[in-house]
Amino acid sequence: MSEKLVISSGIALYALFIALLMPAVRDFKNFVVAFMGMGMHFILKEIGVAAGVSIVLAMVGAALIGLILEVKDKNKGTVT
Repeated sequence: MSEKLVISSGIALYALFIALLMPAVRDFKNFVVAFMGMGMHFILKEIGVAAGVSIVLAMVGAALIGLILEVKDKNKGTVT
């Protein structure tokens, strides 16, 4: 493949990811989770963790943050 095709495919992949992400982050809580995942991936990548490992760790970490926020939100509505 030519270099221009590879570069344009990479840009298209990022655009597709953003198009899939935008409807999900209309809720502020989902936006926070997505932003935290992005931040974790950036930090892990900057400290030298391999790209594939850092993205998996960031996804797991963001999912845990989302779970904690969801449980806190669910517990806030109950009276004990």
